[in-house]
Amino acid sequence: MGQSLVLFDYKTYRERIQPVLRAFFAGGSEGPLLQLLQETNQRVSMDEASRRRLTEMNIEPGQSIIRLLTGFSLDDDLAPIAAGPSRSALEQYVSGPVVYELLAVLCIPSLPGINPRQILDDGAFLSHLVDNSAWIAEAFSGGLAGKGERLEFSLGMHSEAMAREDRERLLEELKALPAPDPKAGNEKRVADLRARMPRFGTAGLIARVLESQADRVLKPRRGESVADQIANLRLMLEASLTDPNLTVLSC
Repeated sequence: MGQSLVLFDYKTYRERIQPVLRAFFAGGSEGPLLQLLQETNQRVSMDEASRRRLTEMNIEPGQSIIRLLTGFSLDDDLAPIAAGPSRSALEQYVSGPVVYELLAVLCIPSLPGINPRQILDDGAFLSHLVDNSAWIAEAFSGGLAGKGERLEFSLGMHSEAMAREDRERLLEELKALPAPDPKAGNEKRVADLRARMPRFGTAGLIARVLESQADRVLKPRRGESVADQIANLRLMLEASLTDPNLTVLSC
């Protein structure tokens, strides 16, 4: 998954997740981790968005508890180990899938009308932002790195909480952007159409004609247009500035 901004419950992370993980990596038992994982299972069973966040990373809900409780191999083959996993293998496993599951389910809020993860590597979306705002262009090319607080336990390879002043400035820049082309952001629909089109013979010739017009005709799906993505990112930032428990992570 590419670079993204994520709405994040910093209060839950600092007060509930971080202390348990620190204690475990300091040599503590996995008992408190299991309690948190039971909570993620309950949350996932009631929230499809949380389940989708796990399956997108090839994490099967409930798998972490099974592995920690049964002594199954921490490799992908789930081969049983008679003596149980070593401490180093256990810590390696927890540092990856378990940390991600705890943060993705318990620390990413599900708020009405907001997609809490805004992907930044979408071509049309990112181009519109950086082409129309010098500040955003600098920010998204490394200008924000090191200005916020880096998470000790990250959501992916690294996660840094954006400073409040940077969230405020980004929101101002988004509000000042010119309106994008209504069809901007239809790349996924165009790509899907091309993937289904025949390549040879008369049908292939017709398909190529259709493809040449697709980017001018097809409308983006709901939530995929540049306008929709800008609106969603604005809602994320506004939520993080209104609720003191929330922030936005750069991941």
